[in-house]
Amino acid sequence: FLAARALRILPTYAVGFAVSALALWISVQVYGEAFPLSAKQLVIHAIAGARELFGAPMVDYVVWTLEVEIKFYIVCALAAAAIRGGRLSTFLVPAAIFVLVMALDRTTIAVNPVTDRIIDAWRFGGRFMIFMFIGTAVQFRHRGLLSRGATHALTAALFAAFLLQWYVGPLAEIFYQTSSWGIALVVFLLASIAPARYCRNAVFGFFAK
Repeated sequence: FLAARALRILPTYAVGFAVSALALWISVQVYGEAFPLSAKQLVIHAIAGARELFGAPMVDYVVWTLEVEIKFYIVCALAAAAIRGGRLSTFLVPAAIFVLVMALDRTTIAVNPVTDRIIDAWRFGGRFMIFMFIGTAVQFRHRGLLSRGATHALTAALFAAFLLQWYVGPLAEIFYQTSSWGIALVVFLLASIAPARYCRNAVFGFFAK
């Protein structure tokens, strides 16, 4: 599972970052400015997920979503037996993440720079992993492992936990952004309920694959 995810993500991301770095280099040439990244920072950025560990400045701000995704895959790999077996204990994982993030939001831990960055990365990413487990609940429903009511209840509970952590945590000042997450959730659920009604074509198929 992890090998498949790595082969899916790392090469594509490296190529994408190379394009971004090239665009940045061209722009500084045009405006006569110095290139803002060292060779070391370029190498760190070229490996998805490494930026957080080394504390490198963020170049492409949307990459944080990929960093969260990588951590989610690590969690899924650790819970693989429960997920594959369709056990409801799977959802103790987001519950544990919820408790951990709530505790970390209220605790200042200083060990060493590397450990502190790892803690901060999981503190930030954890709240989004709770949201991502909604997809796991829907997948259980499609496998016939959850009733419709149980799926609705789990979805509501996970989304409520996600909203609560956003509301009381360090992202509270931009809580209004959760409306877009709600819209995304509705679109996702509609697609999962009636996938046959969604348009199938070569363009959508290409990006889905």
